[in-house]
Amino acid sequence: MFSERKKGFSQMELLTIVVIVAIIMGIIVSVVNMGITRANTAASLSNLRQIGLALNLYANEHNDIYPLGYNYYGDATWASAIKEYINADIEYDIENIFISPNAELPLEGGTGRILLTYSAHDTIFETIGENNIAPNRIKRQNLPNQSELILIADGSQVPTAPFNNQAPATFKYPTGYVAGKTSDGLLDKFIGTAIDEDTERGKFWLRYRNNGHINVLMVDGHVESIKKGKVKGRNLIAIDK
Repeated sequence: MFSERKKGFSQMELLTIVVIVAIIMGIIVSVVNMGITRANTAASLSNLRQIGLALNLYANEHNDIYPLGYNYYGDATWASAIKEYINADIEYDIENIFISPNAELPLEGGTGRILLTYSAHDTIFETIGENNIAPNRIKRQNLPNQSELILIADGSQVPTAPFNNQAPATFKYPTGYVAGKTSDGLLDKFIGTAIDEDTERGKFWLRYRNNGHINVLMVDGHVESIKKGKVKGRNLIAIDK
């Protein structure tokens, strides 16, 4: 008499099924995460578009000059200076306009409420320091390459005081470009991206937090997402000399 074969899966068959399911789940998670990042990137670009409108309204009323990047005496940033110009009909809290949806909230070891993850061009916005001397401001109309010059961009967040998870109000590096001149011969050179991290070391640098891209607002008001390694000198050099 023949013995009846037992129904069911062998260990090898079960192992194969588990591996296949794990692969499928990995693909699904990857696709979902990519979709979330893309949606957040689009929301971030929308934030920058609103910021651009507000900055232009501010400049229109202040002799064609943008607000200070940071005023040590008033403890105020360019973001606080333009809040009154942000469209009041937006669907969410105005505070969220200045925070990228792709930012790390909060950073490991960081404390404090996060109010800003975008940084302004340091040469254009500048700051008033401890000597309380107003800098030599550059008028909007005198800025070169306005369709290519970055005004606001994703900035690296810093977990330690005084930033406490926020990005500095302005980005300063690479200094040779941010503080450079068109006559320096650097317009078509690609800038370095060696420091791209939310750490004390990354302070005052740009941050490519959107799946390897940086979201930027240009002087002419349009926004775009630039791939890491594709930012050129003409995107940062603000002095036309």
